[in-house]
Amino acid sequence: MRKQVNLWTTKSGERVRICDMEDDHLVNCVNMLRRYGQAILHYEVRALLSIRVHGEHAKDELECALDELSQREWHECVPTIFWKMINDIIRRMVLRPGIIKNLIGIPNWILGE
Repeated sequence: MRKQVNLWTTKSGERVRICDMEDDHLVNCVNMLRRYGQAILHYEVRALLSIRVHGEHAKDELECALDELSQREWHECVPTIFWKMINDIIRRMVLRPGIIKNLIGIPNWILGE
């Protein structure tokens, strides 16, 4: 069985294995993906709020959708590569202590602490 290789595509189009990424690059990518998840959630809320509905049933449905969306967290909106990067950061902790301090806004439970 072949080992799965997780690749990140840089903005210049270069494909890099996550395990070969520099610490700073990996941290920056994780922070970018966190901001992406937050933005997706924000835009979903704004999209629902922009809907104009008529009728009580439609208003109730929209209110239910907004309630459900308000229960979601940003980490539910990130791509799966985010979790692969987090796993690599956790793996690196033994070799490169201190990398976590650069992760802003990442809850401890995500980092396995």
